[in-house]
Amino acid sequence: MDDVVESENENKQPPVIEASKTISQVKLIDKPYVNLDNDDPLGISSYSLALSKFIEDCECPITIGLQGEWGSGKTSMFRAVEHKLTSGTALFEIEGKKQAYRVNKSDKYKVISINSWEHALLKSPQEALLSIIDEISGQIAAVDGTYEKNEKIKSLIGKVAKSAARVGASAVLGNSGGQAVDEIFNTGQQDNTIKQLRSALSVLVQSIVNRKTETSPEKFVVFIDDLDRLVPSDAVDVIELLKNIFDIDYCVFVLAIDYDVVVQGLMKKFGEPNDNNEWQFRAFFDKIIQLPFMMPIGAYKIHNYLEQLLGGKNSSAYFGGNEKVDAALESIVKYSVGPNPRGLKRLANSLRLIKLHYEEKNKANKESETSGTLSVTLKRVIFALVCIQISYPKIFEFLKRRPNFTEWDEKFVSEITGGEHIDDKELNKAFNRAVEFNEADFDDPWEQSLFKLVWKKTKNKNRAIDISRLLSIIEEKLVNADDFEQTITNAIDQTAVTSVVSTDGDINSENTKSEDSSEETL
Repeated sequence: MDDVVESENENKQPPVIEASKTISQVKLIDKPYVNLDNDDPLGISSYSLALSKFIEDCECPITIGLQGEWGSGKTSMFRAVEHKLTSGTALFEIEGKKQAYRVNKSDKYKVISINSWEHALLKSPQEALLSIIDEISGQIAAVDGTYEKNEKIKSLIGKVAKSAARVGASAVLGNSGGQAVDEIFNTGQQDNTIKQLRSALSVLVQSIVNRKTETSPEKFVVFIDDLDRLVPSDAVDVIELLKNIFDIDYCVFVLAIDYDVVVQGLMKKFGEPNDNNEWQFRAFFDKIIQLPFMMPIGAYKIHNYLEQLLGGKNSSAYFGGNEKVDAALESIVKYSVGPNPRGLKRLANSLRLIKLHYEEKNKANKESETSGTLSVTLKRVIFALVCIQISYPKIFEFLKRRPNFTEWDEKFVSEITGGEHIDDKELNKAFNRAVEFNEADFDDPWEQSLFKLVWKKTKNKNRAIDISRLLSIIEEKLVNADDFEQTITNAIDQTAVTSVVSTDGDINSENTKSEDSSEETL
């Protein structure tokens, strides 16, 4: 196929053809365009492609659970899969010439994207659920365009709303969320509005798909995002009701819901998770979700992503020229922010703001050619400190108090925690265990003091080793010993603009809140 004409610039997206208008006018040649997805800094296009192909080929109905912690990239995965379902690239022969064109496949898969958080704003859980149902149903009915069917579905949703209103009233009187769901379903009556709504939607969807026209979709694919921003019990009610209403042929639901959120939402029903009731949580999740899909955080190409976020020719780029995110800075990210894309974006935005602020503040200073530019060393230390700001705000506060952390000692620990804790059996047991398995991370006096500070004054007990390793990288690879304290102090001064701090006063103030409550402010 030597006569194939590619785009002049292979990094550009080829022109778009509306498939429904042009398929009959051109000869389709089955060959993909390899440059469809160039912007994949995390290196996960194979995952989104696999998921989109599964959706294309799967039997319906089916519900897919997209799992991952907050900020792990679930929304980006949604968009990538939606793009692959609604856009593709193939070779067409037009007037004797072969050329790559993007093909709009949106007629084949009707994609409906729902942001559950937007529907939940200023609404009760029942109102939020009805709002979501109404939007999904409305978008399905809009494809049909039949007034009579649309009005019937609206009428049934109105009846469900009345049931939900009664549920809301009973909830105020003390009924649990589980009882509320049972009342909405009202399974003991023949005239079940939920069943009627599901039946009406099923008839509507089948009539649309069975038309077999160029514009008839083969499937309806519904993406529901931001469920993890709802109260867990509300999120569980939403997915359970959606499952019961839209469990119909030709429908695929993709829910951004983490298993941990489901567990939290079911605690009122099953109690605190333990070895005896864990199967109940799992059984509920398996009943709702037929395919769990875990965000591939471990496969993210963090180096590429950071280079894209921090580099470039833009004047606000944090790293320029030959400056790179090297192994030391990658390790600092590993021990703090981790591979969470949202955390990495926050890191990049903070660093860019710090750099711009520094340059603006020093514009008038003409003592030297570099007076308005951050030095490479200072940039790297600031990078590390912002990682600490984001992940360990308490540790950042301790650094502000005594920047030279290599001098942290028992006296400093006592000043911060209000005691020497010699007789603290729990602390001593944890410390001895940490030293037993990770002796190199706590062999210096300052590292031992760090452990006590982490254990007594932060919520990051399980990350004491990570914090020790992070600070050790700063000491050993980022800062010269001769001007160690001054460099850390300068970096702290620059990062003040992005610091999130408590307004409750000094760490060691007599009026400081109790340990547990003060953690909430940082």
